[in-house]
Amino acid sequence: MNQYRYPQEELCPGCGRTEGVELTRVTSRVCAWTCTRCGLNWAISVVNPHLRPDHPTDLAVAVRQLSAARAILTQIIVLAEEAPTITSAELRSRLLALAQCAR
Repeated sequence: MNQYRYPQEELCPGCGRTEGVELTRVTSRVCAWTCTRCGLNWAISVVNPHLRPDHPTDLAVAVRQLSAARAILTQIIVLAEEAPTITSAELRSRLLALAQCAR
């Protein structure tokens, strides 16, 4: 019939019984059932791998973003340690420069 194998006796997720469970639809991507005992309808579909995000690319972007955030936080810590020895104007300008880098 198709390449997808479905159980011959499917348990109803609603009542947990096999009596009254009827297969209502079978395609190459979806199998659907109904339970005449409790009235529940459900389906199982095949995952489309081409619709999933490209995790290695997402991971690489996340690593770059975290590295940039870490560098900025390191500079903020250094600035906090130097704050007592610099003027308020210099502190403000360095904080603004860090804020622009963060964007």
